[in-house]
Amino acid sequence: MRRVRSRGAATALLLALGRSVAAHWLSPEAILADLNGPPGRALGVERAVRDEKTPRLLVIRVGDGWYATPVAKRRAQAGAWRELWRHNVAQGIIAVLDAGSDQPVVHFGPRGEVVEVTEQRSKRSTGKGPTTPLKEHTN
Repeated sequence: MRRVRSRGAATALLLALGRSVAAHWLSPEAILADLNGPPGRALGVERAVRDEKTPRLLVIRVGDGWYATPVAKRRAQAGAWRELWRHNVAQGIIAVLDAGSDQPVVHFGPRGEVVEVTEQRSKRSTGKGPTTPLKEHTN
């Protein structure tokens, strides 16, 4: 039982701080449990699932708590989620979607880097106005 707690704690720490736990392997089920539990809810995750047709794809749907977090922290968190999933699932990929509209709120570049994060919920999702993407500038 202690081993299970330490895995959950490691995932919770990664989820909360956006840092790598590269030395540890976590099962996809453990990652999903934390994303769908209190650590994930604290970050605005409404639900996370492994795609049935493409099991290497993790779909994370986010809500109000996600948008209440500063954009820089969301960008770092999305990168940490991708790194965690990729480390633990061969050729793992993720999609971060708005829970209300299923529209992407994070766009990843060809090397997995976060290149765009949606600033606010879309009009379709909340009725509060358009989605505003923030682009990462690289020089």
